[in-house]
Amino acid sequence: MLDGFLQRLAKGQQLPAANTSAITAAAQQQLLQPYLTGEHSLFFTATWCDWYLADSRPEMSEACSDAQKGLNQLATKLPGPPLKVIVNHLWTDDKAVAEFKDKYQLNLPVSIDEYGVLFRQFNVRSLPVLLQIKDGKVLTTVTDFKQ
Repeated sequence: MLDGFLQRLAKGQQLPAANTSAITAAAQQQLLQPYLTGEHSLFFTATWCDWYLADSRPEMSEACSDAQKGLNQLATKLPGPPLKVIVNHLWTDDKAVAEFKDKYQLNLPVSIDEYGVLFRQFNVRSLPVLLQIKDGKVLTTVTDFKQ
């Protein structure tokens, strides 16, 4: 298929525009809105970070596994708002979330960060991370989950 596209481009043929799933600024704001007021405890991870990163980033993979195993217990110890789990949208769908919740026996709400809006807003660059947020501002960042 790629060769066909390249040949048509080489011949100067006009190709249809690629379908994009870009999100508008208004839609981004709508996804962010609930987190811009009030207090929130958000645990950022990926449904695949424990196994996918095992070879390329073993320390991060181990940190994901350790933290995810203790999430239910962590949630009971945290003061303030209930803990919410936010998973990266890459390679993640509702089935992956269900398998993730089952694997770690999670009793917590797990949401897919559609379009990566929350990851970008709160500058999440490594996994796992727990952020305590008030009125859209990060107050506390936790990256060490060793017991």
